[in-house]
Amino acid sequence: MDQGEAVTGATLTTSQLQPLLERLGLLVTDLAEDLPAQVLSTGLPYLVVPVRAESLSRSAIEGVDLEELLMSVGAKFVLVLDAAGREVRTWDNLGRVEDVATGSAAGPAAAYLFAHNLADPSDPLEIAQGRFAGRPSELKITRRSLNRLSVSGEVWPVAHGFLEPELICASTS
Repeated sequence: MDQGEAVTGATLTTSQLQPLLERLGLLVTDLAEDLPAQVLSTGLPYLVVPVRAESLSRSAIEGVDLEELLMSVGAKFVLVLDAAGREVRTWDNLGRVEDVATGSAAGPAAAYLFAHNLADPSDPLEIAQGRFAGRPSELKITRRSLNRLSVSGEVWPVAHGFLEPELICASTS
């Protein structure tokens, strides 16, 4: 999937981030040292929240007003990032469904890692997701010409079905 060029949004202060951390079940002490929470987009604006590796497993969406809080900082979704382990978690905004492989989140996560010199943009980058939902996945991000990002990964079917063609009867008069 061609993600296009990353667009950098706001970097959040601790006071701006605090209500969002509460919705994620996290504390300021769960944040990765010296890395800012920042909005990035490669089509969909994500708030990237960098956390310590041990905090990734504790993150989960709580409450019903996350979408409103995200809108106030210019984001549509949130992803929690273990930058050192290159692993992310993201959910629907009510926290009911954890996504196991999100191309639209992998682009901003990679852009974040590149922007903060945590990954070499000339090398393919692999980001893990889905481990906590029992379906571990890996997405590969490459930076192409003009700083365009591409996301790829394997797809595994989880269901299949058949469509029955509707019978059309023509009437003659």
